[in-house]
Amino acid sequence: MSSNTPDNSQAFIANNLTDLDANHPEVPDECPICHEDIGAGHTAVQITGIPNCAHIFGRNCLVSWLSCGRINQNTCPLCRTTLYQGRRSLRDPDPAMRRFSRARLELARLARLGQSDEDEGVITRDRPHAFLFNRMITEPRSLDQLEQDIQQRLVGVRRMEHMLQMARDNLQRDQEELTRRLENRESLGQARPEPMRSVSDLHEPGEVAPLPALRPEAIRPLQPIRRFPPIRQPADAQPDTETAQRGVEVPRPRFPIPTPATHQPSEYLGTPYLARAINGHPPYRPITRSLFWDHSEVEQSQRRDNEQAAVRFRLPTIGIRPFE
Repeated sequence: MSSNTPDNSQAFIANNLTDLDANHPEVPDECPICHEDIGAGHTAVQITGIPNCAHIFGRNCLVSWLSCGRINQNTCPLCRTTLYQGRRSLRDPDPAMRRFSRARLELARLARLGQSDEDEGVITRDRPHAFLFNRMITEPRSLDQLEQDIQQRLVGVRRMEHMLQMARDNLQRDQEELTRRLENRESLGQARPEPMRSVSDLHEPGEVAPLPALRPEAIRPLQPIRRFPPIRQPADAQPDTETAQRGVEVPRPRFPIPTPATHQPSEYLGTPYLARAINGHPPYRPITRSLFWDHSEVEQSQRRDNEQAAVRFRLPTIGIRPFE
């Protein structure tokens, strides 16, 4: 590195940039950085005092390049010659972010091309076909080849326009869906009953706070009591001693209990063709009194459950400890 290299970007901008007139013969037509025309609003400057580098840029673009705070900002944008003694204080950018930035810039460029008139046949530097301007000058080609190149470029532009339109439609659809869901959520929130206001201020210290208000969907209606038809008892049936001591009448079957000597398929649980005897013993348990419910106990249990449920959902809201 040369000993006369400036120490920082401020010193380089102050001492090593020379303003040039737009009519100077060495001034290019456009800035090498932004590719905009050099004129009154975009003056040209030339790098001086740096060995092997005397390139000309637009002042605004070059100053922004030297002050951007990125890696290699102390080098020339064209030849990468070191312009001042800067140090690489920033870490290398993430490759994924670099690819994303490059794709976003390319998308923005294609979008700008698509906004202009595609059917314009005149190739000028102010039209979207300016990228073919230099090629026309450096490579003499026939009009058919130039038209073919233009059509190929326009196909990509139209495809990009179609992709942009699809992205806009998807964004509009997602926005409408999100708005609809938010409106539904607000309407559901307004339809719910407000929770019971606390009246703890009305009680003395030490009393329990009131229960929260129950939501309508949490209160289930009471189920009706199922009533089973009574089973007729045979005249010669004897009540069970243990059940009789408890004072509960046990329903009896209206046919006699089968004995091993008189097994019939209809006297066993299951289908008749599966009730065949195996080695003289039936495969299913015979119907006995233990297989029948005590309907009186079932009715009492259901009535007791309904009464408990009714009491539970009609509790007072003050002075009752909430459920754990």
